[in-house]
Amino acid sequence: FGGTAHQHVHLTEQGLTCVLTVYATERMPAVVGWHPCFHTPDSAALEFGRMYRRDEAGITIADLIDPKPHPWDDCFLDPRAPLRLTYPDLTLTIASDCDHWVVYDEMPGTLCVEPQSGPPDAFTIGGATVLEPGEMLQRHMTFHWRR
Repeated sequence: FGGTAHQHVHLTEQGLTCVLTVYATERMPAVVGWHPCFHTPDSAALEFGRMYRRDEAGITIADLIDPKPHPWDDCFLDPRAPLRLTYPDLTLTIASDCDHWVVYDEMPGTLCVEPQSGPPDAFTIGGATVLEPGEMLQRHMTFHWRR
């Protein structure tokens, strides 16, 4: 593939904003996103309307189903409310203009909440953005924290 990627990070006392941009110099598929992982919070408000089903090998397939209970290593759509992690002295809200969210909580002590512009294996199952030369794909992610 031909292109470049840039990430801009802006940190303030109230939060963090990340902007990820891919510029195409030749026709190419693209998916962008982040993989932030956290210590397991005291509580997590992570409610979604749908999720992708996985096959017997654990690979994401194009079928959408109702969310299943934890543990998760899954891709979700349609957040039902702001995504929030609550710790004893901190509430963290995660937002993004990405429409896919991979959530991983299978490892004890770890929770990953990952905004993505497409599903895992998007090049195979669909969902990647096809960029023509000169086009770009850009997404934002923000963390807002409150004590």
